[in-house]
Amino acid sequence: MQLIRPLFFCLVALLSGAVSFAQTNNDCKSLLTAAIKKMKTSHGTGYKLEYQVVTKYQGENALEEYVSNAQVIVSGEKSFFKNDELSIYKDEHNSVTIKRGEKEIYLANAITTDWNKVRAESFSILNDSLLTKFQVVSCETSCPANKKESYIDQITVTLPKEYRSFMGFDEITYWINRNKQQIVRCNVHYTNHVYGITSVDMKINQYDSDYRGSVYDGEALSKVFGTNEELLPVFNKYSIKDLR
Repeated sequence: MQLIRPLFFCLVALLSGAVSFAQTNNDCKSLLTAAIKKMKTSHGTGYKLEYQVVTKYQGENALEEYVSNAQVIVSGEKSFFKNDELSIYKDEHNSVTIKRGEKEIYLANAITTDWNKVRAESFSILNDSLLTKFQVVSCETSCPANKKESYIDQITVTLPKEYRSFMGFDEITYWINRNKQQIVRCNVHYTNHVYGITSVDMKINQYDSDYRGSVYDGEALSKVFGTNEELLPVFNKYSIKDLR
């Protein structure tokens, strides 16, 4: 029955556009728990994650927002991180951080990294440790038109009143791709506006939990130095801080 009902509504969606239907709270909480557990579970030695975070905050006169795009790629001993402000290349020997705004390059010895821990921390916004306290506010499944194999569960949860002030937020909304059992978006609405922040919205554009492709060509140092160990022309105006 659980499979027939979503299939029926998806068939309707193909004819009339997007539709949605409600589910029981237990179904939704079970789906949310399973999705968070799956996204934090390691399936190999690498993964690839691309996401966007939109932070809304109260400005002097109006609500403003800051948009940040990021990418994380890990495979074997190599890793790469990039957002709108910096890039980090790491191999088994060196770590190279490029801060574009400050025009600075930091060189450091590579430190052994527990990438399973990093993977879990990447999804800290998903707040799985609070699942036992969550109360489901609303839950529905949408079947987007022209995407018959992709229906999204939208689950909004809250905390009991005694926890809201302490935790600083009152509602979290998750969007879950049921077929992939993957969270594709998460929005946290804050009540205690620390630094004026009113909400944080994380959209996961791509997530491969068993990535086996290339991270980057060459060694980490080759991203800033040429064959003669001189800075690449694009970094001529950058300062170097060697912490090795």
